[in-house]
Amino acid sequence: VVKAAPLLLPPLDEQERIVRILDEAENLWKLRVQADRRTADLIPALFQDMFGDPVTNTQGWDAKELGEMCAVRGGGTPSKAQPEFWEGDIPWVSPKDMTGPVISDAQDHITAKALEDSATNLIPAGAILIVTRSGILRHSLPVALTLKSVAINQDIKAFIPKQSVDPVFLLSQFQNRSLQILSMVRAGATVQNLETDSLKRMPFVIPSFSLQREFAARVAEIRALETEQATSRRRLDDLFQSLLDRAFRGEL
Repeated sequence: VVKAAPLLLPPLDEQERIVRILDEAENLWKLRVQADRRTADLIPALFQDMFGDPVTNTQGWDAKELGEMCAVRGGGTPSKAQPEFWEGDIPWVSPKDMTGPVISDAQDHITAKALEDSATNLIPAGAILIVTRSGILRHSLPVALTLKSVAINQDIKAFIPKQSVDPVFLLSQFQNRSLQILSMVRAGATVQNLETDSLKRMPFVIPSFSLQREFAARVAEIRALETEQATSRRRLDDLFQSLLDRAFRGEL
């Protein structure tokens, strides 16, 4: 059947014209990807430029133990035997949701009753979530800032900044310390573990609050740029697919 199907074969010069158009579209897409990668590097570079290496504290900032800078809360899992617990609108964050630097929703949702009858807690917006028990800790440190109130499971700890600590600044400091923190991970029987007490004892740099806020404002500008780039990338993806479809239909 395939062999018998008619094959559209335009003249050679027309084929070459189509290839040039598709090549130009592909080059635009590659440039967009390169720009996205550079933008992703901006926030870590900005942190290093403003505050230096937080591990060695080369700029001599004041430092406090993380446990002094934040309140720490754990989580839990409401009973799966109570299906009504899982019919609410409170995002219940587990490691599978920790795929980016911010959290605004989760795959699972629970009710207020589930909060009351389990070990989980309601974590306020502006908290930093960090996975402390998972196989992913062999190579990566999932950490994210909550944009709304969420509940968390037992494999995550929430660090809630005190008034003198900006959440965006704290998130970036966690990210810049990821290798140091991963070096503290212990291998368990089946998964890796990161001890909360060890995290709480870590000295974190704490520049002036005004400087932290300045950093957060510049990060917001970068995030807005990332949003614009994501929209542009989707448009380029749609354009390239449209060009392919038109080329195969002989309409290009």
